Amino acid sequence: CVFNDYLHDPRSARWHEAARRYGLQAAAAIPIRLQGEVCAAFVVYATMPDVFQAQEINLLEEAASDIAFALDHHETERQRQLAEEKLRESETRLASLFRALPVGVGLVCRRVFLEVNDYFCQMTGYARQELLGQSARLLYLNDQDYDWVGQEKYRQIAEKGMGSVEVRFRRKDGEVIWAILSSTPLEVAELDKGVTFTAVDITDRRRAEE
Repeated sequence: CVFNDYLHDPRSARWHEAARRYGLQAAAAIPIRLQGEVCAAFVVYATMPDVFQAQEINLLEEAASDIAFALDHHETERQRQLAEEKLRESETRLASLFRALPVGVGLVCRRVFLEVNDYFCQMTGYARQELLGQSARLLYLNDQDYDWVGQEKYRQIAEKGMGSVEVRFRRKDGEVIWAILSSTPLEVAELDKGVTFTAVDITDRRRAEE
């Protein structure tokens, strides 16, 4: 918006008195946009009329564009930092929940342990560093059990997106325990991205049934 005769332009009538007081006779107001929306104006005044011609207006528009670019960059960076902060907070909450859950929880890829919580370590008697990077075969009594659980669980995942079976695990100290093992892939169509699991100890129930 350009006012080359500010004191006689009806659009600026409400500011004529102030303009006379400061000796202003021309003005140019160029909108500044933040992510496409007008958020401010770059306003320049002059003490002479007819100052703002095509060349001057182009320079002002370029300046306003530079300011808008800087503001966009700043806002993008602010939003990125905010998103990272929220992600860190979410990860902290999930990590706390992961550790505190009174059931075994973990993540496997191709049946190799990538993560396990404290309760799962207590269930199996293994320290976390003894499980991570190891095949789940470590916990099974024999190859037959290991193969059957894999086939049955992944059959269920293919059919309904998750699988749940009762399994026997051999703890590090040799004790055999029973658990309900439930698994859900991070992405059903891409199992190699990982499969989360929960393990609930049902040893007491199974012994009572026997």
